[in-house]
Amino acid sequence: MKRVLFPSLALLSVCLACSAAPSRPWRAVVLFDLSGSGSRPSIRAAQLDGFSILARAVAAQGGSVYAESIGGNPSAMSTTPVAVSFTPPPQVEGNGLFEKAHAAKQLEAAVAQAREVLSRPSEGGSDIFSALLLAERIFARAGKNERRYLVLFSDMVEHAGRYDFYRQPLDVKATRSVLATLRRSGMLPRLAGVRVYVAGAGVDPNGTLTSARAVAIERFWHSYFRATGATLATGHYSARLVEFP
Repeated sequence: MKRVLFPSLALLSVCLACSAAPSRPWRAVVLFDLSGSGSRPSIRAAQLDGFSILARAVAAQGGSVYAESIGGNPSAMSTTPVAVSFTPPPQVEGNGLFEKAHAAKQLEAAVAQAREVLSRPSEGGSDIFSALLLAERIFARAGKNERRYLVLFSDMVEHAGRYDFYRQPLDVKATRSVLATLRRSGMLPRLAGVRVYVAGAGVDPNGTLTSARAVAIERFWHSYFRATGATLATGHYSARLVEFP
C-alpha cells in the first residue's frame, strides 16, 4: 500500500498565501462643494479633514485619488485639481522603505492640492448633477481590477438651472420625473460598481432646511444613485466623514 503524504500546515499556509489574489487598488473620486452654503471655514476644514482620512486610506491600500469641485457649472471649469497616484514607480517597486517614502510624498501632495481647492472663493449655485458627470469620466478610465469610491463633500442641495432642492417637490412622483428627465438628456451617469459616500448631508449653517426637506433630499439621492448603478449605503450618508472606507 502506498503511503499518502499530506503537506504540513505551514507549507499549506504558504501555498494558500501564494495563490491568494493581490489586493485591488482603489480609485477614489472626490467632489468638493464650493457653493455658498459650504463656504464657512468650519465646513471647509471638515472637508479637508475628511479628505485627509480618505487619502491616507488610499495611500495605504494603493491606487489613486482625484477631485473636482461642485459649483454653478463644474463641467465648464473642469481641471481635475487633485490627481495623485500612490502606485510606486518601477525604480522603487518592491523596496518597502522606498515605497513608504513615495506614498508619504504623494499623500502630502494630495492634501496640499485639496487644501488649495478648498481655499478658493465660493461659487454661485450647486450643480451636483454636472459634477457627477465629471466623476463618471474619471471612473471610465479605471482599470477593471480597481475598486471605485465616490465621496461627495456636500450638503447635497442641488441648486442650479431648473433644479432647486430648497423648494421643489421631491416626493416619489417628482423624483421619478427628475430621474427620467436626466436620463433622456444624457445627464444620468453610469456608475455601476461605485461605492458612494456623502459627507456634509444635513449641514445647514443658514437654517434654511426643515428636517422634512432634509429627509426628502436624502431619499432622492438614494433613488438617484440606485438609478446610476452605484451603491449608497444608509450609513454612508452623513454630516461628516470620520472613517473610510
